Amino acid sequence: MICCTGFALVGVYPFGDRSALVIDGVHQYIGMYEELLRQIKQGWSFAFSDHAMGYSFYNLFSYYLSSPFSLLILFLMQFIYVNEAVTIAILVKIGLTGTFMTWYVLRKIPSHTITAVCIGSMYALSNFVLGYYSNLMWLDCVMLLPVLAWSLEELIYFGRWKKYSFILGYCIISNYYMGFIICIFSVLYYTAETYGAEERAEVWWKSGLKYAGASVLGGGLAAIILVPAVFAVSKTTAARQAGLLITGGTYGDIWEQLGRLLFDSYPYATSGNQASVNLYCGCAVLLFYLAGFHFQTLNLLLHGLHKPVGMPNRFVFVFVFLLLKAAAEGWGKVGEINRRQLAQGIGISVLFCFFIGSRMGNVKTASSMSLLILYGMLLAMVLGFYRKKYVQKENVLSWVYEMLKGESQWRIILGGLILCEISVHAVLSICNTGSANRNVYVDSGREIRRMLKEKEQEDPGQTYVYRTDIVNPVLRNEELLYGLNGILMFSSTNTDEMAAWMEKMGFETGKNRFQYSGLAEVMDMLLGIRFLAYRNGLQMDTCYQKITDGVYFDLYKNPRALSGGYLVDEGVKDSHLEGDNPLEIQNKLLDKMGCGPLYTVENVNAPSVRSGESGSLFEINLKGGEHGYLFFSVMKRRRVSLCWKRSPAKFPLC
Repeated sequence: MICCTGFALVGVYPFGDRSALVIDGVHQYIGMYEELLRQIKQGWSFAFSDHAMGYSFYNLFSYYLSSPFSLLILFLMQFIYVNEAVTIAILVKIGLTGTFMTWYVLRKIPSHTITAVCIGSMYALSNFVLGYYSNLMWLDCVMLLPVLAWSLEELIYFGRWKKYSFILGYCIISNYYMGFIICIFSVLYYTAETYGAEERAEVWWKSGLKYAGASVLGGGLAAIILVPAVFAVSKTTAARQAGLLITGGTYGDIWEQLGRLLFDSYPYATSGNQASVNLYCGCAVLLFYLAGFHFQTLNLLLHGLHKPVGMPNRFVFVFVFLLLKAAAEGWGKVGEINRRQLAQGIGISVLFCFFIGSRMGNVKTASSMSLLILYGMLLAMVLGFYRKKYVQKENVLSWVYEMLKGESQWRIILGGLILCEISVHAVLSICNTGSANRNVYVDSGREIRRMLKEKEQEDPGQTYVYRTDIVNPVLRNEELLYGLNGILMFSSTNTDEMAAWMEKMGFETGKNRFQYSGLAEVMDMLLGIRFLAYRNGLQMDTCYQKITDGVYFDLYKNPRALSGGYLVDEGVKDSHLEGDNPLEIQNKLLDKMGCGPLYTVENVNAPSVRSGESGSLFEINLKGGEHGYLFFSVMKRRRVSLCWKRSPAKFPLC
């Protein structure tokens, strides 16, 4: 209900035309779920997809789509659009996250129902969940962490191992990356709990054998997913660069990281700063800190020697759980503390907030300090009911005591305030995170599919034998979402070899993506790209024929696209992708194919006219009827503008 309120305020469909999915949620997953549905429908060839230059779909499935909740999404997609299906699955997972944490707390302190509900909500609406909920494949492990912890405690104290083995296997199957983090937690949690176990626990060596066997069995249950996923990731660019890239040092400012515990800290949906951490889970819990957020070596180890891109500190949910677990156990013993201890605890917490605020150079921590003082006053009243001698008729608050009469009412008030705090923060966080324009890609998909269907009726086989690409996609996996047979792919399972080939040939590439931008006509021909969709409003001259236009796209046809197979010279087998200039590499490839070189390459090493504060000015001369390409070997946050000295109609430039 709280998340739905936040979604409604930002205009998420059906309350508006926005999508709750941001970053990877909209750029990756909705396209992948559409691809999953198509792959299932095609039957026996499920494991391989001919989209995006061809790739192992099973590897992608095992990394992104193997959660059992994918079945729920596929079912919902039969009735509603994929965006809404994924959003509903996210809401269900967030709800179950709070439910399982509440269940765990009730197992620890059975009589504290209101406290359990509060802590469950604090876990489900922590900054980690609110910042990363678009990565719905991560939420299964976040959701089941409390159940896994309880199953480990049952194994240690009562020798029951089956539940632990099953939950561990499920976590690895749902997402092996987060499953790895769960495995690290399992080892550390088992060690800590065993060390502090009471006499009723099993003999340590018997417990250890059961733990080892159950862990191996859990991993074995997940082998059908784990093995192909590890195999796929081992071939990626990230795997090639994996390891302790930095053996020492720290991330960011420790005081700023600690400040992420406080009320005024909104979650990061994405960040290039490895010091960013989604820590907040309510002001009622404070004073803990995990060194893994700050120290680079430990941070890399906890991420499996894989430096996270854009979404740092992905293991924070483990720390949030442990923080809330400590709070729950402390609340269960609230009747044992005296007023002095309570005052000391509140004083330390308030000073903690003040000190962090002063080190960060702002006073925004006042909200957290005020909340802590208010909670302390209410907690003192709860303690008063534990000790009836503190309740006196002469007290100025006697009318309040008379009205509420009992300990439970104060618990309700305290719990209500905690829920109000976490709810307000959640709604503000959702509004701060933002949303995407849902209608753009819904309507764009309908339009491009309609255009291609019309062309297929005019010339049967054209849209299936050849490729169709979007020149300037608004989503990283937009072609997958629309079911186009293009070359674009945004996936962490992209192989290093394919990424290197795409870059050599002149495509736009990133750490885990490649797309059409940057391509030359030769590659359009060789890769069989028959149709190009230019998003409306893009000013670009091309020698291709414009065959139709629409509200969102103009569709162009390449008359020289080759089909799936064509004859080339045997010498192409000896071709090597040597060099950095894609045009020179294409020249060498064409020469080996028996065509001879095509491009005349001219290097421009320095400004030929002038340079100034606004940048450098280059002058390039083209003869009548010629067109050319510009290749910049280094382009980091730089912009290129083209100015014509004569009419571009006479001198087209691609």
